[in-house]
Amino acid sequence: MTDDAFKQFLEQARAFRKDKNGKYPDLLAKPKSVGPFRDQIYREMVDQEMAMRQDMLFLTYDIDPDEPSSWELLARALAERHVPGMRKTSESPKKSKLGRRRTRGLDFLVDLCRAMDVAIALCAEKRGIPVEDVMDKVAVGYLDNAFRERWPQPNGDLLKHTTLRSRYSPVKASWVRVKTRVGTGPWRGKSLATSRSQFWGSD
Repeated sequence: MTDDAFKQFLEQARAFRKDKNGKYPDLLAKPKSVGPFRDQIYREMVDQEMAMRQDMLFLTYDIDPDEPSSWELLARALAERHVPGMRKTSESPKKSKLGRRRTRGLDFLVDLCRAMDVAIALCAEKRGIPVEDVMDKVAVGYLDNAFRERWPQPNGDLLKHTTLRSRYSPVKASWVRVKTRVGTGPWRGKSLATSRSQFWGSD
């Protein structure tokens, strides 16, 4: 390697260390192309070049390859560079989105269906009609506020009635099937122990 090439490598290595998303120096950025059927001399040349690249990798991370713990230091540097969980940061954790996801999970859907059973029965009683005639878009207006408070949006607001109806409608038939299987009747709204396979109808 010429002096100019080595100087360029060192400049690129410094830039790499300053930028956590920076590119590796040119001499380490691409794999070594090794064609088939090469003679012994060529393979020895390749081995020598790979050994040189190994030393350059240490230099890229500003580690002395002759240091007794050099390999441990290199492993740690590579982990911090490429494994997010091995990095340290002073930044505050990003706001969790678990609240958004949990209102699409099985626990939420089962709780919603149970609450809708109660709302449908209440609506039927108030209006003097059979529960089978209660429309979902009307029943959601009778949902207990305690249910909505258990499942707030990520920003703390209550879920809208239109959102609750859109979540309930696709699983309504599955919920009736679950209750029929366990013998509770389609509209009794009892506390049920259910599994994912039961809820989605797979035997």
